[in-house]
Amino acid sequence: MRPNDEDIETGIVLPEVYDGISVWLLKDGSMVNRWEGIEGMERRYNQTQQYINFRDRAVRDALGGQANG
Repeated sequence: MRPNDEDIETGIVLPEVYDGISVWLLKDGSMVNRWEGIEGMERRYNQTQQYINFRDRAVRDALGGQANG
């Protein structure tokens, strides 16, 4: 699932998942899993979601329990 271009800050490549973008980082700091809702891409979705969850926890911890996105 690709968000609107005007909302995208950058794309993130996870080489262990795919040779292209797996995560869209939005200007508001939130992340979108590219593989969400794509049939047959469950493995890529799960690996990408693990990355997003890990990043969100790390940001929350760094900000003292508050995260943006």
